Amino acid sequence: MAKQGCRSKLSKTVLSENEKLFVELYFTQSSDTFGNGTQSIIEALGEKEFINSRGILSYDNAARRAHDWLRLTKIYEAGNKLIESQGFNDSSVDSQHSFVINQSAELGTKLRAIDIYNKLKGRYEIDNKQRELNVTIEIDGQTANT
Repeated sequence: MAKQGCRSKLSKTVLSENEKLFVELYFTQSSDTFGNGTQSIIEALGEKEFINSRGILSYDNAARRAHDWLRLTKIYEAGNKLIESQGFNDSSVDSQHSFVINQSAELGTKLRAIDIYNKLKGRYEIDNKQRELNVTIEIDGQTANT
């Protein structure tokens, strides 16, 4: 009985080979199926898994399975790690923000980046519109209301 409990806990935290492949296909930017759960799950599990009783590939069944898998904590966590390893993290975003502020080709974009920076640093007085909106952005422990 104890072995079954351990196996159940393990299956909730350790990815199977198919789940690893799904994470790779869905979350890797260079993948042909990046961001497409249906295509990622079909490629990870094989088309045969989703052939319905009429012998037709059921995209609805694949989409449902992909949806279920994307709601699993272990899939979500593995996906986040993969995304961060591809450069989508605070350091990379800060670097890109700095680039946008320091460039002179797109002044409208530059102005918005400077505006965000000034809000993060608290350089603006909060007016009534900002108080009503109640949106808070937090980056590296600093917050800004927008």
